[in-house]
Amino acid sequence: MEQLLLDEGHAVDRVRAALVNADRPSRVDEDLRQLAELSERDDFRRIVAAVVRARRIAIPVDPYDPASLTEPAEIRLHEAVSQVHLPADPDLRDLVASAGDLPDAVDAFFADVLVMADDPVVRARRLGLVARVADLADGLPL
Repeated sequence: MEQLLLDEGHAVDRVRAALVNADRPSRVDEDLRQLAELSERDDFRRIVAAVVRARRIAIPVDPYDPASLTEPAEIRLHEAVSQVHLPADPDLRDLVASAGDLPDAVDAFFADVLVMADDPVVRARRLGLVARVADLADGLPL
């Protein structure tokens, strides 16, 4: 499928991203259309950057307790993630429409908070937040 899509003239980075849904060829086609449509938009690029940044360090962790958040950047990120409401089978347009403050909250979180804190409880809580951001794009071609 990858070679066929490349032969059709799709950019290699978009094809490789869309192949997350290789078991659903019609979805791959739609993902490629949406990537072409959205890729020039600044809001989309910022969302992609936020999610990719989170994916780079996300690891499976237990859910965190929102009541345990103490730093303003943690609380802001939790609130931003909690405001993202996606349908059961989201696409890129759904993510863009729902992302709201997420890119700014991710930027502030990484600027103001040491994710890999010495305290294992704090580190686990922060990694839990990062994992929630990464999980928003499960199954999406980012």
